[in-house]
Amino acid sequence: MLNKVILREVRLPLIEPFYMSFGVQTHNESILVELIDEEGLSGWGEIPLTYDPSYCYETTMTGWHILNDFMLPLLKKKVKSRELTDPIKFQQIFHPIRGHPITKGGFGMAYWVLKAEQQNCSLGKLIGSKRTSVPVGISLGIPNNNDINQLFEEVTDSMNAGYKRIKIKIKPYSWDTIPLEALRKEYGDNLPLMVDANGGYTIEDMNHLKKLDQFNLMMIEQPLAFNDLVNHSRLQKELKTPICLDESITSFADTKRAYHIKSCQCINIKVTRVGGIADAVKIAKFCSENQIGCWGGGMLETGIGGMVNLFLEAQDEYNYPSDSSGSDTLFLQDIIDPPIQSINGMVNVPQNSVGLGIELDLERIEKITVKKKEFRFN
Repeated sequence: MLNKVILREVRLPLIEPFYMSFGVQTHNESILVELIDEEGLSGWGEIPLTYDPSYCYETTMTGWHILNDFMLPLLKKKVKSRELTDPIKFQQIFHPIRGHPITKGGFGMAYWVLKAEQQNCSLGKLIGSKRTSVPVGISLGIPNNNDINQLFEEVTDSMNAGYKRIKIKIKPYSWDTIPLEALRKEYGDNLPLMVDANGGYTIEDMNHLKKLDQFNLMMIEQPLAFNDLVNHSRLQKELKTPICLDESITSFADTKRAYHIKSCQCINIKVTRVGGIADAVKIAKFCSENQIGCWGGGMLETGIGGMVNLFLEAQDEYNYPSDSSGSDTLFLQDIIDPPIQSINGMVNVPQNSVGLGIELDLERIEKITVKKKEFRFN
């Protein structure tokens, strides 16, 4: 039975600012969840949010509010009645709360990990993933002052590190066709290249977006707004380049809607964005059964969220390199030891471990904690 929950809001500086079409991120800002049972075993989860509602409407403030004022009281009732069983039913406790998939997904993640600890197996065994390594790519932000030479340096370094594909962030007109033309001229068509627009365009930009077809891209990720499946369908009919949806997919239901109206050919699965591990597994299976490509995305998580991502990406259904390029590329010092590292574009997945197969640096976690609360169930 659960004994207590510890919530920690943390801020972990990035090695360098990460520029996207909608803004810049300088820190990982997450709420870490630690679930502790009566035997003293812990399961950790991560709710990756930011202080402002730019990527999505959820923020660290709303996440803390939903956890403290709604989710934990609901959970306390179930703990007292001893109705807790498996992780899927654990997630269902929070169905009365509308929305907030990232907060729910990160919280539920901790219970999955705790179950793995209790059963003395890896998270991978619980979710049915078997691969012991996964291919990874890297995501490159928009350079300062749109510096092409800086982009060349980053791409060259990434190729030398063996990454299986390169993703660059783009924004309308000022940083899309120009860097792509430069990259193809410099590296040729053999460079495995894709772009991520983070919803920066509108359907009125269709003719401009059609120009991206000439660059032989693997895919264009989230070209239009997060809530615009219909116009993504219109756009995909006109583009040769596959569309990959990211922000538009916040649930299994979104996945089915996108499939039925042909809004995309690929989906970026971010475990918390889609509502948690169970939903991520369902989405990957649906994609595989319906010839939709899928891969694992990241939200600049610490090693806790990063390891969960890896166990999901080790499922057979994932058929593109993921964004799990390694926490050593994001942070000078992560909160796990050793950090997640890519070797020649591959990251090991500790399937024979227990839980997440990592050691947490609790001292480091305390140093980056800006807010903390303990919630007991007895």
